[in-house]
Amino acid sequence: MERLFDDGNEFDAALSEAMNRASVEDIASKMDRQFVLDNVIPELISVEEYDDFKFKVPYLNTHGIENMEGVVAIPTIVFKDEPVCRASTKVTGDMMMSFDISKKELEEAAFKNLENKEYKLQSLNSMMFSLDPDLAQMMGIPEPENDTLNPADMYVVTNESGVKGSNAILNSELQARLAEGFGDFYILPSSKHEVIVISADMADSIGHDPKGLCDMVSTINATVLDPKDKLTDNVFRYDSETECIQTVSADSESGQNIERD
Repeated sequence: MERLFDDGNEFDAALSEAMNRASVEDIASKMDRQFVLDNVIPELISVEEYDDFKFKVPYLNTHGIENMEGVVAIPTIVFKDEPVCRASTKVTGDMMMSFDISKKELEEAAFKNLENKEYKLQSLNSMMFSLDPDLAQMMGIPEPENDTLNPADMYVVTNESGVKGSNAILNSELQARLAEGFGDFYILPSSKHEVIVISADMADSIGHDPKGLCDMVSTINATVLDPKDKLTDNVFRYDSETECIQTVSADSESGQNIERD
């Protein structure tokens, strides 16, 4: 008999994957109207990726997300969300018709559910300390204080699993927390999995104007990032007074206003 697995660990991993797949398929087969409304969330993808299925899957155009140039929010149901195993399905137009769900209902449910999702907010300094405390201290990086936002630092925002977590930046509680600590802030879409935020005052003080930030994001997207993980080359700015996100162009301070409903 042909040997299919080299060792027990490989067999265990394959068996676990098969069981997970069977469990997810069982859940999917039992979906109904309420299940969709209770579990749908917005997922952020690039306009280019959306082109592949735009006639089958609706986009969510509430909370002003439709004006974030280069980015589309689609309705997604996540069955399993772990760093090494994520199972999800897109909510299609056919599903909406089958379960008698309107576009407005879907949008309201998706963003409401997102508010209840856990998010991660970690400074780059904190990440450096967690990886190599001695090196961080040699570089003169101050040890971060727990739960205290440092306007001089940059922060990574993602979801609990770190997979397709760029949508966490749409969480209103997180936006309010960042605005309280930073005032206005820039949002750099480092990938569809996370975004980086930096205080607007900090960016301005060290000479990171909109053009520089846009160039930074587009360069990383073109040279470092896996193309399938790209979100957009655009940069956004959150206005703490109006509670709006603005699309920033390389030629000006800000672009279109994006207002939360």
